[in-house]
Formats: sequence, structure tokens, C-alpha cells
Amino acid sequence: MPNSPHNVDLRIDASNQYSFSGGSEGNGNCFNAIGQGAAPVQITLEAPVGYRIRAMSDSPPGVGLAGNGAEKMKPSVAGNGRSANIANPCVDPADVEYTVNVETPDGGNIPCHPRIVNT
Repeated sequence: MPNSPHNVDLRIDASNQYSFSGGSEGNGNCFNAIGQGAAPVQITLEAPVGYRIRAMSDSPPGVGLAGNGAEKMKPSVAGNGRSANIANPCVDPADVEYTVNVETPDGGNIPCHPRIVNT
């Protein structure tokens, strides 16, 4: 069965608590089959005014990738920090934790962590 894009919603409330929905597991995690086509991850931020996904040029960057296969994926941030994308060609095994860094209205950071797995 071919891979498909994963839509992931990241919700943050005014008390800085976050949760993920979507992906292949319903919790932001994304599992894919190698060689079955690209499996991009599209992340949409749902948060009060003043929260944004950091830009890729920020420190920390808007989306960080760590783990086996991370070098094959390319993250980006768009929509004034309301969305992010991770391009995943899904050609090699991977077990990657992706961190979405969300800036709070007071300049703080909330690191949010789901996974991408290619088998």
C-alpha cells in the first residue's frame, strides 16, 4: 500500500500544555513503509494568539530532527509559524524523533516530541 501524507495537529493551550492528534497513530507519530512513496508530515499549530512555531533560522529551530535517518528528511516552517512540514522520501529505514519548537508569547520555548518511523 502506498504511503500518504500525514496531517498532524499540535494543540497548545494558554497554560502551555500540548497534545498531538493525527499522523498514522492518532498521536502525532508517523509510521511508513520503505519504497512505497514519499510520506511528508504536515503539522498545523492550534494555539492562542502569540504562539508560533519558531523559524528554521531561530535557536532552537522550528523543527529539529534526531535519530537514525534524520539526515534524509527536510523540515520547513511556513504560514507565519502556524504550520511546518517534514519532507520524508521514505527510501531508507528511519527512527526519528521530531521536535516542534513553539515560541510562547513571553519568548519561552515549548519542545513537542513525536516520532517518524520507516520500516
